[in-house]
Amino acid sequence: MKAFSPKLVTFLFENKCNDVVSGRLSPFVFRPESLDQLPSVALGRIFGFLPQPDLLSCARASPTLAQVAVSKGFWREIDASRFEPSALKTIVNGILPKVGRGVKRLAFRECEDLHSGLFAAVLAAAPNVEEVDFSFSPVGDECFEKLPGGSLCKLRVLQLTGCRGLTDYGLRLLAHHWNFKNRAFRKLQATDEGGLRELSLSGCDRVSTLDDLAAAKFAVRCLEYLDLSGCYALSGDSIDRFVKHCVMLRPENLFYCDGISDGPYADEANGCANLDDEKRFCCLSRTAEEF
Repeated sequence: MKAFSPKLVTFLFENKCNDVVSGRLSPFVFRPESLDQLPSVALGRIFGFLPQPDLLSCARASPTLAQVAVSKGFWREIDASRFEPSALKTIVNGILPKVGRGVKRLAFRECEDLHSGLFAAVLAAAPNVEEVDFSFSPVGDECFEKLPGGSLCKLRVLQLTGCRGLTDYGLRLLAHHWNFKNRAFRKLQATDEGGLRELSLSGCDRVSTLDDLAAAKFAVRCLEYLDLSGCYALSGDSIDRFVKHCVMLRPENLFYCDGISDGPYADEANGCANLDDEKRFCCLSRTAEEF
């Protein structure tokens, strides 16, 4: 198997899988059945050299290749930026249901073609995910509705920057999954695992309270980074009540709106990080029509 260099694998792939999908005949000596007849272990080694978009094409080429291409080991991280927009629904509906339990990181930034219900399907299919980045995507409250029990219990990093459809209700739904009544979460608590390390709600300007998240004390006690830039509707008291539960959070890793004068660590925490960023919402750089 050492003879399979990345260049050779790419050549094999381009002359086999792409032509099979498009219906063209390959000029290469290998025919579709030649790869189909390789042992799954050999195919697995070959596919290990391929990027995920190519694995997706392999999965479409034949049932035999699909069985190997959707092995969980190839899909521990899924970054939507690596795929054409037209392939994302195939990822959500075709790949994730098969590999979801092995996925540790999901990055669906700026996926404007997906609706909030599809983001919910993404989370539901990946119960063991540890890092989620849905920044600047049309994520709303329904993203956290009707998720199966045990969802999000292992989440460490949650990036919701620029998700302006999110409201207090969405945070309440999110906190529900970190409730002490959740058996899966209690199990993690017993082993001193679980709980967020990083949370960004930057630009989520419809959020006005963090009290529901604060009630999920165990989920936020290990929080080390919190960005609330652009959340101008939050009160200083609400932020303070929340931060009191974040025993690992240092002032230099806390960001919130400059207009909030009574927030925690007033002399040590950072102000709004969105002042000079045209993409992120900031109340000081927006006109009244944008509110």
